[in-house]
Amino acid sequence: MVRVSAPKRAPTLRAIARHVGCGLVTVSYALRDHPRVHPETRRRIQEAARELGYRPNPLVTALMASVRTKRPPRHAGTIAFLARWSEAARELNARANGLFLAGARDRAESLGWRIDDIACDHDALRRARLTQILSSRGIQGVLVGPLPSGLGEVELDWNRFACATWAYSLRAPLLHRAVVHHGHSIALAFAHARAAGARRIGFAAVARANARADHLYDAAVYIEQKSLAPRDRVVPFMPEEAGWSAAAFQTWLDRSRLDLLVTPHDLRPWLERAGKRGRNVPVVLLDRSTHERPGPGVDFCHEAVGAAAVDLIITQLNANERGVPAIPRTVQIEGRWIDG
Repeated sequence: MVRVSAPKRAPTLRAIARHVGCGLVTVSYALRDHPRVHPETRRRIQEAARELGYRPNPLVTALMASVRTKRPPRHAGTIAFLARWSEAARELNARANGLFLAGARDRAESLGWRIDDIACDHDALRRARLTQILSSRGIQGVLVGPLPSGLGEVELDWNRFACATWAYSLRAPLLHRAVVHHGHSIALAFAHARAAGARRIGFAAVARANARADHLYDAAVYIEQKSLAPRDRVVPFMPEEAGWSAAAFQTWLDRSRLDLLVTPHDLRPWLERAGKRGRNVPVVLLDRSTHERPGPGVDFCHEAVGAAAVDLIITQLNANERGVPAIPRTVQIEGRWIDG
């Protein structure tokens, strides 16, 4: 039988302290060459650390130095933000993208990192070329932004980078991702609608928006409708692009007899065109912070999603992990209710 030994664990400060018979704080000071520790003791601790194979993580060292001195951390490296902006522009909400990127930048800068936008719209930016561009710029982390429908893949030598993505548009490879918790947002919207006395609660969204949310809109709406009395259930209005029109919406509205409408789109102009029936239907907006006329609804907290995506990348960098993860993690950020 072949026995495979487990990899040797790197020694910790506590292990070094036990080895030399000193306190943990003394070892920490000595490894930073602090004058507070006697020179002979410093030399002995440093020699023991070398013998045991201790290697400090430079990223953590730089971050802790900034914490101790209460100064902003120095520039630790660069994270590339890859996006196919021009190809996906028709499907994307510019305000949501801006909020996400602002949150990602703020989080990265607070930890000493910088984010560079790199558009990869051209066919020429394939695996070898894109990898070469990132490597030549000293990029260590890659954050994949939104991709257009039907183009859910980015060609890259992933083994060189710590990676994560935002939302669900990247289908291959499967990376760690930070996303809006769509199920929680729908549940929150329906809960406030019921608290306001609404019984027949409708949901309207173009099918493309549902697909970009990994079909979590219709899944969550189904669960909420199932909890209602049968006479109060309303079939959602989620047509494909060709059927998304004011006329089709009004037909659905007349048939549904709504007490309240939940939607990620600003359908108030369509409701006003529907006359008295439409004007009397209150609206709960999903992703309300991205609308020109915000009303009561759920804020998707895109800045927090951006910060969470950066955290996923920096966690990998600190652990010296690169490439496509064996078991991808998804971080869901819950939205918050905001009154109009």
